[in-house]
Amino acid sequence: MGEVYLAQDSKLDRKVALKILPPAVAANEDRMNRFVREAKSAAALNHPNIAHIYEIGEAEGIHFIAMEFVEGVTLREKIHSERLELPKLIRHLQHAAEGLAKAHAAGIVHRDLKPENIMVSSDGHAKILDFGLAKLLADAGAATSGAVVGTPFYMSPEQCLGEPLDTRSDVYSLGAMFYEMLSGHQPFGAETVSGVINRHLSEPPAPFAESLGIPRRVSMGIMHALAKDPDDRPQTATELARQMQLV
Repeated sequence: MGEVYLAQDSKLDRKVALKILPPAVAANEDRMNRFVREAKSAAALNHPNIAHIYEIGEAEGIHFIAMEFVEGVTLREKIHSERLELPKLIRHLQHAAEGLAKAHAAGIVHRDLKPENIMVSSDGHAKILDFGLAKLLADAGAATSGAVVGTPFYMSPEQCLGEPLDTRSDVYSLGAMFYEMLSGHQPFGAETVSGVINRHLSEPPAPFAESLGIPRRVSMGIMHALAKDPDDRPQTATELARQMQLV
């Protein structure tokens, strides 16, 4: 995704996360114009569970994005370095679902939901990062190699196949993250990328162990989100949250 720096906005006297886009990604003018349009839509999102985009710019040939600096840790660090109680995990799930629902209502698909793209602030609020960036990388990958762009452990079956995506792909990715948060391991882990993709396409996730004490409504909602066919999943993040009784 490029290098990320902690920077100081000298005009508004605030800290920002400054993402530098790789030159190979930013080189295509048409691609960048599409990205800017999508990023503008993402910047218009105003929700406590979405990290705000402040500015998209270019200086001396370097393309950058200035966005909200969230002081905290990634969800990846949170779920694998701390033993969180179930109510706290459920709260993070609710925050992620609410932020995603807001973006989907505006017609924005994230395309690369993963624990690294969810920050948990010091006061316990989860915020989704990087709306718009995944599409830029997908365009770059298609233009250069035809490769599928995304993070294999959380990609929907249709994304694994390189098919057009809608909001239901994000619902699947959200389900995969929820599964990992509650079980401690990914639903479709394997030693190779091809092995992960094959499991996404053909295998159901293993049921949750009873010893985890996960409420049935939550486990059933996650399994529903991980359906192979988009038509068989909750059709929105809000519907998934309702099925799990998070809202």
